[in-house]
Amino acid sequence: MLAAARRFHATGTDDAAGTREARLLAHARRAELYLLLPPPVP
Repeated sequence: MLAAARRFHATGTDDAAGTREARLLAHARRAELYLLLPPPVP
């Protein structure tokens, strides 16, 4: 996912504000936080 965000930036296919890259990076950060959470207690 991080590679995809960097590819948007590097190839210039992102829009002028960089929102596609920012959206992917935010999604990746949320996924990382989710992985750090302990498993739910049954």
